[in-house]
Amino acid sequence: AEEAARHTALEILLPTSGWTASGDGFRQEVDVEEIEVSGYSYIVAPSPTNISEFGQNGVYMGNVVMDGRVEFYATTKPSESITVNVLKIHVTEEEE
Repeated sequence: AEEAARHTALEILLPTSGWTASGDGFRQEVDVEEIEVSGYSYIVAPSPTNISEFGQNGVYMGNVVMDGRVEFYATTKPSESITVNVLKIHVTEEEE
């Protein structure tokens, strides 16, 4: 039961207005209170209603900028808001 508490499912909204041109595509930073720089890995997937918008625009999560802030990228600018499901997984250090 203790291990289950180390995994958190997050839902992150990427509003259409949040995208700005960056390099070869677009990016946006999102404030997410539960995001942490160290101690966790993140598995990202679109919500079922946004699969095509997510895939067609090449959306992916970038780095955790700092605790509470994460960046997302898109190859082309999405024409609608996208909800992303993120699984936050606690990473344990190997004990010596």
